[in-house]
Amino acid sequence: MKKMKLTILTLLIAVLSVHQLSAQCPTPSGLAASTMGANSSSLTWQSVSGVTSYLVKVENGRNNPTTFLVTGTTVNPVFTVNGLTGGFVYKFKVRSNCGGNHSSWSPWFTFVAGGGAINCNLLTGLTISNTTSTGSTFSWNASAGGLGYGVKVEDGSGNPINFSFVANTLTNSYSITGLNPSTNYKVKIRKLCAVGVTGPWSAWMPFTTAALRLGQGDDVAENSLIKLSPNPASDFFELKVLDGSDEKIELVQLYDLTGKMVANLFVSDENISKFPIQDLHNGVYIVKIQTNNNSISKRLIIAK
Repeated sequence: MKKMKLTILTLLIAVLSVHQLSAQCPTPSGLAASTMGANSSSLTWQSVSGVTSYLVKVENGRNNPTTFLVTGTTVNPVFTVNGLTGGFVYKFKVRSNCGGNHSSWSPWFTFVAGGGAINCNLLTGLTISNTTSTGSTFSWNASAGGLGYGVKVEDGSGNPINFSFVANTLTNSYSITGLNPSTNYKVKIRKLCAVGVTGPWSAWMPFTTAALRLGQGDDVAENSLIKLSPNPASDFFELKVLDGSDEKIELVQLYDLTGKMVANLFVSDENISKFPIQDLHNGVYIVKIQTNNNSISKRLIIAK
């Protein structure tokens, strides 16, 4: 029993001695990374007093699909790592060696090859300009480094049609098309800092497209390639491709006179289609017809 107690005491003394020696070798802090080129970075940290050398470990970071591991020693608080892939995320940590004893590892420091430390701050200065009936242009303050910017547009307040659009751009502006007239939308942006690493989204910014301007083709023409009937209509209207025409109906949309789209109609047949309108109020509407060859507009009167 006495021998067992002596063994335990010896082990405790050994553990405490190792811990004390380790505590006397400070853990490096102040880690940073700066770009030396697209495939190399300079890793630095604050100098530690009494250290004879440092051990450095570099690995691939989050969402980096390529396994990467480099270890090395240096007597100065700086280490150059090569063989990186530009735009991808890496991480490194350091511990100090004090004459045979070493400190604990520092926390990991994450950086982007070719881009120094990650700058994934919130983007600012979002503005909207050149808004037409079908599109708009978004601009914001440029942010150095990274791989570009992300833009997201969705349907806004009172928009009856679900809409979601996401795009990436290399410049600090983006123009979107294909929107509906007199319709509410909203946009937000974020920075693409590295592969798989993005900044926070900005707050949504609402905007409304302009009213549709009606052109000369918005009235029913006698020689039109497509006939609309009945007009006025109460329960339905029908579109029919006239004999001898090679037009094929692909898309039919209904707008009110403010230019707001009120219905996106299903085309059941390329040559003749019947569309129910029981849910629409009395008034004048514009029927926009997209065919394989033309874009045709017709005026429709709903009277119940």
